[in-house]
Amino acid sequence: MINREPIPIRQGSGFRRLLTFIVVGLFLLVMFGRWAATLFTDYLWYDSLDIAGVWTTLTFTRVWLVLAATLVAFVFIFLNLWLVDRLSPRRGIVSGAPDEELLERYQEWIEPRATLVRSGLALFFAVVLGLGAAAWWRDWLSWVNAVTFDVVDPVFGNDVALYVFELPFYRDLFAWSFQLVLMTLLIVVAAHYLNGGIRIATLGEQRTSGGVKAHISVLLAVVALLKALAYQFDKWELLYSPRGQVFGASHTDVNAQIPALNLLIFISIVCAIILLVNTRFRGWTLPGVAIGIWLVTSIGVGGIYPAMVQRFSVEPNELQLETPYVQHNLDFTRFAFGLEDVEVRNFAASTALTADEVAANSPTIENIRLWDPGVLADTYPELQNIRTYYTFDDIDVDRYTINGELKQVMTAARSLDEGNIPGAGWVNERLVYTHGLGAVLSPARDVTSDGLPDFLVKDLPPENLTGDSSLDIDQPRIYFSDDA
Repeated sequence: MINREPIPIRQGSGFRRLLTFIVVGLFLLVMFGRWAATLFTDYLWYDSLDIAGVWTTLTFTRVWLVLAATLVAFVFIFLNLWLVDRLSPRRGIVSGAPDEELLERYQEWIEPRATLVRSGLALFFAVVLGLGAAAWWRDWLSWVNAVTFDVVDPVFGNDVALYVFELPFYRDLFAWSFQLVLMTLLIVVAAHYLNGGIRIATLGEQRTSGGVKAHISVLLAVVALLKALAYQFDKWELLYSPRGQVFGASHTDVNAQIPALNLLIFISIVCAIILLVNTRFRGWTLPGVAIGIWLVTSIGVGGIYPAMVQRFSVEPNELQLETPYVQHNLDFTRFAFGLEDVEVRNFAASTALTADEVAANSPTIENIRLWDPGVLADTYPELQNIRTYYTFDDIDVDRYTINGELKQVMTAARSLDEGNIPGAGWVNERLVYTHGLGAVLSPARDVTSDGLPDFLVKDLPPENLTGDSSLDIDQPRIYFSDDA
């Protein structure tokens, strides 16, 4: 027996509501204050470097991207919830269902507040989705400021600018749109159920109304079309494929993966058409068959087939099949580094070197590097870490004018090893051990009698052993190092 008696609602006191508002207000104030303090600190840092315009561009780009994404998401979700209320039959379809009483009580409560609840839900989920758009700023700025390279890729014939400036932003937009449609689909299904448009039906009864099925089918069709778009992006991104001997599209990518993706694009579009056509038929048999075909194709054609081509066709004949794609890699590497117009000349090396020629080239010979940075990466820390919480992240080769002579040297900065800070805690990590200290310098060709680097600058505080004041380190603190 269903109880139709209304449930008495306990009215909250004015003091309790006031206290709730105060607590929520204080929480929002603390959160906003922390955000504002971080924002202002960043501004001071950029302004101290006379690049406040960079801060303005980054900040306002993030803000308006979030606002635009939130507005689009709000409108999309709100319109779908509005459509739910127009399509759902509410009490007309729940009669006799096990969950009838729960649904009727929900509908009685929601009816006078439908617009408010719809707006609140749409705003909440829109904000959740909109905040993610802040991460697009770099890709957005690249997209709006894109320029052409006037060079096309050899696989698809697109200008290279598409892959450098445009494709990253298209990926961001697709991922966000896919999340929006999926989230809206889940919200719509839940709202239709609560409004009575979807029910737990007994045998032989219809579980959804025609309008509800059409609404859900259209959203699923949009998901299928977005998936087709994703496969197109996957095709373009094959130019970044790590498969094969070199970076870039390989024989398998071009001759197996691209045809597979083309087939998946076709199947996704067919699935979308079937879902739209299904709005005029009863049941979900057609969409089920379409989704099953898509799953089988994506696993078999999209994954297994390219792997078989790579294993049984390419690997036994790799040199012949991969040569054109290796050449693509070489050509575009030269183009990227501006080396496509380098003139190649033969050098006739001679072993007949005289004493006069050695003397004439003494500056070059005296700077022939004997030390390997890989060896010094082990040697420097052993000799010059001094403290366990210091380290050398990288060894560099450089040239310095020392006492009027240009010398090739090995050098490294003594940075802070945060993993070895003693007595881990907020005070030590934030106030005591905050920076590295000094650097070391040694000739690229000289060694001591013990076979060690002959340091020109070493120890703590940094000691200059050259007598050349230009190598004095007056400010040894290092707050940003190679590992930062």
